[in-house]
Amino acid sequence: MRFARSAYATWLPKAQGCWVSNPEDRRHPGLAAAHWLPNIPWLSLASDASNSEQKRPDSPGYLLFVGSLGYSANREAMDWFLRSVWPEVKSTLPDLKLAIIGGGLPTTFQRRWQKQPGIQVVGRVACLNAWYTGAAAVIAPIQSGAGTNIKVLEAASHGKCLIVTPAAVRGLSDHFHHPDNCLLAEDAKGFVRHIIAVIQNPERAAQIGHSALDVVNAHFTPQVFESAVRGLIQKHL
Repeated sequence: MRFARSAYATWLPKAQGCWVSNPEDRRHPGLAAAHWLPNIPWLSLASDASNSEQKRPDSPGYLLFVGSLGYSANREAMDWFLRSVWPEVKSTLPDLKLAIIGGGLPTTFQRRWQKQPGIQVVGRVACLNAWYTGAAAVIAPIQSGAGTNIKVLEAASHGKCLIVTPAAVRGLSDHFHHPDNCLLAEDAKGFVRHIIAVIQNPERAAQIGHSALDVVNAHFTPQVFESAVRGLIQKHL
């Protein structure tokens, strides 16, 4: 943050224009007039055959989390979820599985997490397409962090039902609204309630996922990104 403040003071007065990917960043000094530039999800074109070394849960309909587990906000989020949410979910849905994808997880966490029933700590994979396809819903139990969560946009770009905390949609709340295109969980009980609901009503989960995909196609595409960049550049040429 000290570096950011120094950059604001040094470079912003010299700039004719700037962008932020999180509209909430406009509250920082010098950014009130910043233009919004959307983050855009990365869609892998790699073959799903590259995932052959990682066995997905035997049946479709599992929960999925994707994120770098070397990043403390993601690791702490999943640690909280597995302590506070997962046991309650499993008491109602004993056959449900949760796949956790992401590199950088310390061994102590991996050992502890894998002791819980139904948990598959996958690690890093080359291609996520098939993992998203088989998932009933994607969770983002983020409690802290900054910027925008690309994991939310990525899951939405696959048409998946999202179950998220308010922190997970920080910077995206102009577009993602409960219950139309995501399910917002304020606490552990909210996660338990939403997870049980979407597993027991896959048609509703599909509707939410399709609405989330519509948001991405309307607001978070390379074309929207290019238009924002061109517009500001042309304004100052």
